Amino acid sequence: MGRVIYRGQSRSGLTLLEALYSMFLLGVVAIIFGSAFPMAILSRRMASERSQAASIASKQIEGLRGVGYKNLTYNSLKGLGWIDSTPTVSPFSFTSADSAGGDSVSNILPQGAGSIAISDAGADLREVTVTVRWRDRKNQQQEVSLTTLIHNL
Repeated sequence: MGRVIYRGQSRSGLTLLEALYSMFLLGVVAIIFGSAFPMAILSRRMASERSQAASIASKQIEGLRGVGYKNLTYNSLKGLGWIDSTPTVSPFSFTSADSAGGDSVSNILPQGAGSIAISDAGADLREVTVTVRWRDRKNQQQEVSLTTLIHNL
């Protein structure tokens, strides 16, 4: 027959209201975490593109330092494969991510392109700025620029 509960005895288990409340809280937590994942993926992708652009610009800067002051001219840089054939005056463009021509900037970054600006910064001193541009997933223009000074030794 039926069980009689007396005062002072406790019942084990959850009431329906407690179970519904727990499920509601679990759903709210799942929605919060679920909405954070797409944002985290987008942030990771943007950071990856920026890191790749900085790496390309850094490689170009280091390579141009190695080329030396006297070879920072259109003819020398074109002959060494550092820049494209046009434009013939600074800022020069480059499509290759390395001097060996192995990777294209546009293959690494969406709509990627690079430029090298060379200007005199004083007696026997040139300022070299490497800029890498690309379009992100929102189709907004992004860029990374690195600048160095190269002295005539």
